[in-house]
Amino acid sequence: MVLNFVGTGNLTRFFLECLKGRYEFGYIISRSIERATGVTRLYGGKPATLEDHPPLNGVVFIIVPDRHIESVAEILRVEDGVLVHCSGFLPSDILKREKRASLHPNFSFSSLEKALKMKEQIVFGIEGDEEGTQVAVEIAQAISGKYIVIPPQMKRAYHLAAVIASNFPVALAYLSKRIYSSMGVEDPDRLISTLMQGVAESIGKMGVEKA
Repeated sequence: MVLNFVGTGNLTRFFLECLKGRYEFGYIISRSIERATGVTRLYGGKPATLEDHPPLNGVVFIIVPDRHIESVAEILRVEDGVLVHCSGFLPSDILKREKRASLHPNFSFSSLEKALKMKEQIVFGIEGDEEGTQVAVEIAQAISGKYIVIPPQMKRAYHLAAVIASNFPVALAYLSKRIYSSMGVEDPDRLISTLMQGVAESIGKMGVEKA
């Protein structure tokens, strides 16, 4: 199975790093041929641009900001391939074709190094038609073996749950820091990090209710 990637950011590099040696990489596509070429020098494949790329086969990952996924899908020349986007919010049917899926890693990719270090713990959220889902499951199994299949009508609820778990703690940490700082506590970030890490470990070991 040949894998093609549209986009050259951290998530694309994560997939390439995790899947190198297991799959053949086809085209790395970007609006900038320089960025695409830079990635192919590291991982193989052939560089191309959105405006000038050959017909694509195999699996085509669209890894771009959510607001651009639909327009990028319309530009791509995909023949007998499976189209996959990585949005946690948008359903796969925005791709407007059969053989489609969304494959969303429940993880923050602000740090590629951290994502690679924790790759075996990442759970993927998968939604799509039958053939697309099969491909997405195979990719998830190759990286961590952990995934959940989401009914299309529950995609927004899935995204909400992820936002609450990942973003709300940061907001609470900010409020906590303001209180600690008003007391003159030095390095409140480290203190809060230690507290929250302990809570996260308890949830992982005992579950949310017991923690």
